[in-house]
Amino acid sequence: MAILAEAAGARAPENAAERMLRGRTGVLLTHRFSQAALADRILVLDEGRVVKEGRHEDLVRANGCYACLCAAWSAERTRPWADPVG
Repeated sequence: MAILAEAAGARAPENAAERMLRGRTGVLLTHRFSQAALADRILVLDEGRVVKEGRHEDLVRANGCYACLCAAWSAERTRPWADPVG
């Protein structure tokens, strides 16, 4: 079993984590939906308690807190950067 925590802002570890966990049991702590979507099982925490569990697709369809966070994350990724003032 491997327990991995992502490095915030780093993309190379994202690919390495996927390779390391392939075919193994692992726990990945992440805030990236791109990584969470690859998991067989996702646990959604709210104030330290598990409030939902399931696969990415099922959690998005459930319209709960996971779906809201995922929608906000997706909207932010497609938002154009504001032009600097001055």
